[in-house]
Amino acid sequence: MEGQFKGRVAIVTGGSSGIGRAGAIAFAREGGQTYLVDLTGPRGQDYAGEFTLPYTPATWPTILRALEPGFDLAQADDETQATLSPLGDLAGLPQTAGQALAQALFASPDILTGFSVALDRFEGARVPLPVTLRFGGDCDPLAGLPWELLHHQGRFLVADSSISLSRCPAAS
Repeated sequence: MEGQFKGRVAIVTGGSSGIGRAGAIAFAREGGQTYLVDLTGPRGQDYAGEFTLPYTPATWPTILRALEPGFDLAQADDETQATLSPLGDLAGLPQTAGQALAQALFASPDILTGFSVALDRFEGARVPLPVTLRFGGDCDPLAGLPWELLHHQGRFLVADSSISLSRCPAAS
């Protein structure tokens, strides 16, 4: 039955190879939105779901500059001040940016639920959840975003060792 999974979301564990990959491909072919969770391999990016960039692509370079040590908004040019002023207090910018990244990464309630369940299980085992963000093609600029600021459930997940983060390819 063609399109039988249209409008449905699958989070496939072990989805980068073997039967997990076959199931993910079949689900996607039938119209399902497929997200892969795999701890072992980089092959899943061909079938991964869409990611919506938080803020605009033009805003991120300004945010990254504002996050650098010693940045002083009072010394910034008018364009930088105009870009940053809607974002609120700069002291809270790391948290604001981290929440925006989390909101974009967990684009649907199903993804958020899957991530939260995995995070809870790894925290129960007292080990960081390994998270690999894979970038390729026209998504390479995403690798340069401050993923270390990922903020979820009121905390910075990398800083408190809840997750072990790696990027493929790594940010340059």
